Amino acid sequence: MSFYDELVVLPLQGFSGVDNCACIHKTLCVPGYSEILMPVRLPKCYKGSEAILEPLVNNLTRALIGGSLTTVKNGTGMVRMLNFYPQPIKLEKNLLVASVTFSNQIAVVTLFITSTDQLSKDINPENPTTEELEKFVTEYKFD
Repeated sequence: MSFYDELVVLPLQGFSGVDNCACIHKTLCVPGYSEILMPVRLPKCYKGSEAILEPLVNNLTRALIGGSLTTVKNGTGMVRMLNFYPQPIKLEKNLLVASVTFSNQIAVVTLFITSTDQLSKDINPENPTTEELEKFVTEYKFD
């Protein structure tokens, strides 16, 4: 979050220390131009059954990390990773990749609708009225 034309910047994520970060569970090789679900180890203090994983601001890997909602089993969750390079990349064990947000920290979830989604609903209705159909026929001269 920033104020005054980015004069004051407040990060929404806390410190990315070991206490609130997920790390790679085992060393894996990701093929070029591919996406994988990778197991990550959550902090030992986390006892929940679900977690929200967000990519770290200072991503230390060559892969892109996607935010995800994951089920936690035996302290392990899953995160999505994308290798957009043509060559394979190696991701080492214990590398920090995501911050953990606990589900009880979320107060409200709101559906986000982009302006293009709104326009597509307005332009192409599923059940057009008779007037709209007749206007379309006269406009494109189907007679």
